[in-house]
Amino acid sequence: ALCLKRVSAPLFVDNGSGLNDDLNGVERAVSFDIKEDGQTASVVHSLAKWKRMALSRYGFSAGEGLYTDMNAIR
Repeated sequence: ALCLKRVSAPLFVDNGSGLNDDLNGVERAVSFDIKEDGQTASVVHSLAKWKRMALSRYGFSAGEGLYTDMNAIR
């Protein structure tokens, strides 16, 4: 049996987080300012880096994993 836990994925990430892939190095992520805290966020292109961070943050062990539904803004 698979030992998976469902985790909600973000639509946007903080530009300074390093969690958004830069795709092929030519395309740029759509970004916008967040008025409340003066930060800039970007639309998520891929969840690859985010999933690795989530596995660590939520304390997953070997043999465990996560799954998520990715909603995208295009």
